[in-house]
Amino acid sequence: MAAPLSLRFARGGSFWGILLSIVLGFIYYNTIFFAKIFGGNGVVPPWVAGWSQDILFGAFALFLIAREE
Repeated sequence: MAAPLSLRFARGGSFWGILLSIVLGFIYYNTIFFAKIFGGNGVVPPWVAGWSQDILFGAFALFLIAREE
């Protein structure tokens, strides 16, 4: 997700880049946390819980790339 976001917010300065990286890190950490809970309790299969944050963030990155072009 770094490439499309860096293209989108290149003119915003370093503040927006730092803020965005903190927010995305927080969201990614929370998706790992919730996936671990859901996978451990049997709500979703463990492989879905393990890959869910990567699929979610990868789909968002592809959306951003498609939107830039």
